[in-house]
Amino acid sequence: MPFGFVNAPATFARMMGKLLEGLHQIKNYLDDVLDYTKDWPAHLQTLRQFFLRVREANLVCKPSKCFDGFTDLVFLRYTIG
Repeated sequence: MPFGFVNAPATFARMMGKLLEGLHQIKNYLDDVLDYTKDWPAHLQTLRQFFLRVREANLVCKPSKCFDGFTDLVFLRYTIG
């Protein structure tokens, strides 16, 4: 969807809600997606499910904006981890 459309954020949020439906360890906020798990194997499994859904939906993720495997992360000025 081109930038600048008034309904673009709402359309994207709806699409992400459908994409992430059933993935309980993943949440999104606007155009950010957070995966939180207790251990590394569960993290990898959840990421695999997410990326499969992204591929099936013909979407792409920009690798330079992906941060994987952090034990804590600053998000919206909060440190979560």
